[in-house]
Amino acid sequence: LGLRECLSVSQEDLPGTLQEIAVHPCVQEALLLSTCNRTELYAVVEAGEEWPVVLSRLLLRDRQAAAEEAGAALYCHAGEAAACHLFRVAAGLDSMVLGEVEIVHQVKQAARIAAEVGTAGTVLVRLTEKALAASKRARTEAGYDESGLSVASRAVAVCKQMFPDLSRLTVLVVGAGETAQLAVHCLISKGVRRVLIANRTLEKAQRLAELTGGEALPFSQFPRYLGEADVIICCTSSPRHLLTVSDLRPIVGEREGRPLLVVDLAVPRNVDPAAGTLPGLRLLNIDNMQGPAEPTGAQRQEKIRLATSLVEEEAREFGQWLRARAAASTIRDLQQHLEQLRAEIAAEMTAALGGSANGCREIVDRFTRRLTRSFLRQPICNLKQLAEDEEADLHLQIARRLFGLGADR
Repeated sequence: LGLRECLSVSQEDLPGTLQEIAVHPCVQEALLLSTCNRTELYAVVEAGEEWPVVLSRLLLRDRQAAAEEAGAALYCHAGEAAACHLFRVAAGLDSMVLGEVEIVHQVKQAARIAAEVGTAGTVLVRLTEKALAASKRARTEAGYDESGLSVASRAVAVCKQMFPDLSRLTVLVVGAGETAQLAVHCLISKGVRRVLIANRTLEKAQRLAELTGGEALPFSQFPRYLGEADVIICCTSSPRHLLTVSDLRPIVGEREGRPLLVVDLAVPRNVDPAAGTLPGLRLLNIDNMQGPAEPTGAQRQEKIRLATSLVEEEAREFGQWLRARAAASTIRDLQQHLEQLRAEIAAEMTAALGGSANGCREIVDRFTRRLTRSFLRQPICNLKQLAEDEEADLHLQIARRLFGLGADR
């Protein structure tokens, strides 16, 4: 969690960060997915570059203090494997809570921001569209998230474990984003009757309160209600602690032995971790919401196997498209390269023959074009076949080098 805090990128900072990354000459397209559980950079890079090193440095940027620790946590995927990873993420198969629903919105938001700032082009737009389609297909056909699992619902489950009668609780929710909305709806559905909602934008808190029967509070006033709350759920994008030990110590002292549950679902954290040492206060963070490593039950296991198979099938289709696109680019560049050579030679032949600018050049052009078309027929056929091969990327790089076409963009 501490490392993820260092590497997280807020929604407000995403556009500027993407533009900084896209300035690098190696990077053609870029998209950042930063959630409570991950910070991932998806990029289209120039072939031949040491892309893992380049992208790792761009991801860390001014966070070199975390570089050593981050090194052990970084992972890199390319081509179809990168697509398969994002498809698993979007499907909630790589989440803290299996099948979580928030990630779908987060992937959509990351794609939207990258498109708005102009760092997502043909490849990344198609990648995210296919990721969302794969997520929908996996969730629909495998049916593993029928219960609407989320980090927020897990937090509410913890509340129920600690307070069997939720109807008698007062819950203070700080934040009104998607996680907060899910938490509030889940709390109401489980029987909580009093929910206080505080948000920096009061209108957003009021809209959520109207939908759920809660009470909206101006953000500046939420500290006054800490003493009334049995459960405090924090999920804002604030880069600093909203609640400190000094804020919570007097609150705990006034509860006369009644427990206080504080759930911090934010990254970076909204609550000072030291508050967890206060007697009578139980502090949980996002990592405490981690679900079991493997789903229980043979039926659920089978659903996950089916979902994984569907996601991998969608990733293979994307990989085929990616390879076909690379082959088409190589074919186009080869045709342009040979046409340039043909035109130069045709001009030299016309001059050497002393022919007129009309008749002689026309004949030379006709026969040299026929020659280049004949020469290209078999290489083009072979390049198209290479697009079907799993080693297509390597073979296309070799082909480009053999013909002197330079790096593929």
